[in-house]
Amino acid sequence: MKILITEAQQKALDELQWLENVPSHMMEYRFPMTPKIYQIISGNQRIKTFHVSDVHQINNLVGLVGTKKTLSSFTFMSVHTVETLSGIQTKGGVLYEIYGDLVIHSPNDIMSRPDENGIRWLDYYELLPSEIARPWNSIVKELFTNHNVNPSQMNVDFPHKGKEKTDLVKNYFISAEKFVADNADKIKSHILDKRHYTNNWNEILVNNIEIHDIYWSHRYMDGLYKGLEARDQQRKNELIRRSEKNQYYIRMAEAKPLTPRERRIVDDFPGWKARVQHKLESISSGKVYGPDSGLRAIDFVRERGGFVDPDEYKKQFPPYDSSKDEN
Repeated sequence: MKILITEAQQKALDELQWLENVPSHMMEYRFPMTPKIYQIISGNQRIKTFHVSDVHQINNLVGLVGTKKTLSSFTFMSVHTVETLSGIQTKGGVLYEIYGDLVIHSPNDIMSRPDENGIRWLDYYELLPSEIARPWNSIVKELFTNHNVNPSQMNVDFPHKGKEKTDLVKNYFISAEKFVADNADKIKSHILDKRHYTNNWNEILVNNIEIHDIYWSHRYMDGLYKGLEARDQQRKNELIRRSEKNQYYIRMAEAKPLTPRERRIVDDFPGWKARVQHKLESISSGKVYGPDSGLRAIDFVRERGGFVDPDEYKKQFPPYDSSKDEN
């Protein structure tokens, strides 16, 4: 029997709205979190974090293990979000304890976005204090001018520029790294001073990850199965009514037939919990806590040093200096 997860192509569909190519990031003056940049900001730190995903992304997460591709994770998440195991960009339901090399730690969700190479990019206004945002914008504009590139047309013209494209990307990365190095103290202070906590989680980017303990819930898959089963039954009922030439039902909207992937979920559902448990155990270097373990997700996070109380999380940082908001 197959494990109830999708092929690698499914991730591309699930994250299509987040996956942007390099020119799209450059058009927005974003910063690529290259090894040099995160070394400047964070140094060499091996830390423990958490990551929420769903059963469809298991293989994709395994593909990040031991690589320089960056994972978005957290150490603080609100009680409600942890209890429901809500996914930020996925369906949720699977909670991982992750060990990884720190790329950047922000008290807020900084909306990092991956490119096709696994590098995550940050909006310049998330990374930079306001007093150095304008100089960065000027540097990028000058860079585009020197390479005869119109930012508004990059997605159209850029793929056809060949060596010009390569040179521009290279110089953009060099400029970003130099700017961060020249303004390292201001940037690090800005990141840690951004203490408004308007979100229900923080964001910590890590790479070179390893997967330790795992906690997972069957809530999402149960709901998915019930919805597909109901739709499948509705479809069967409609076909029966049409075969009986019931004109009233012929005029009704027709339920969509299940796709091959959806059909596999319905047909393979009996025993899927055991298959997912087995798959998770095969990738974990610790222990896997399944739906019947009796452990709560909130306790899983707390016992491993994570935070679900914002006040407890705030104690890690110096008091917020509100006077900086006036500058």
